[in-house]
Amino acid sequence: MPQYVRIRGRRICFPKFSEGIYFKGSEDRIAKIKRIKQVVIRKDAGDYYCCIYYETSEELPERKCISPDNSVGVDLGIEKFATLSDGIAIENPRFIDRVKERIKRLQKQLSRKKEKRLK
Repeated sequence: MPQYVRIRGRRICFPKFSEGIYFKGSEDRIAKIKRIKQVVIRKDAGDYYCCIYYETSEELPERKCISPDNSVGVDLGIEKFATLSDGIAIENPRFIDRVKERIKRLQKQLSRKKEKRLK
């Protein structure tokens, strides 16, 4: 367990924050924590966030064997976005066509702007 990290109710407490950081997840998830491996704390826009890496007592699901029945090949292309090995073709989503006029207008606005120089 990382040094001095404790879980009290719905709060994760460590030396810098004696009041702790509030845990938003379900209480069932806190109850499943067997052993804390690592705690990563970061500050973003004035708020603190905490990532906890931990072990649980849950068993991992059984792995499925790879076979031709439960796998598919994917071929990416230009005309068709993807073609699957079972014959299904997925059309290319033409995002650029939907926003072409907007891009043209924004490029024109950008080209007219002057660069500000700081002294």
